[in-house]
Amino acid sequence: MIFKRYGFSRSTYYERLKRDTMPDKYASLIIKKFESSRQTYGYRRMHFETVKAGFSYCEETIRKIMGELGLKVDIYSKHTSSYHSYKGKVG
Repeated sequence: MIFKRYGFSRSTYYERLKRDTMPDKYASLIIKKFESSRQTYGYRRMHFETVKAGFSYCEETIRKIMGELGLKVDIYSKHTSSYHSYKGKVG
């Protein structure tokens, strides 16, 4: 059989076949709506919005889904938002 050729058990083979046909359990999550949005939602703000909309998923789940969708905030960085002491022309 094919599962013996690739070196995994029979149960793993059939479990993976079953997993591919199962529907996405996060399909109704509000994150899908923000996928095409131009707003900058990080995982904390996205978690707040999903809780406000009635979904009770933890922040780790929100981060995982945002990673799968390729959603991330690009405009904020610890290198660009550092402290600057320059106050203009002195004297």
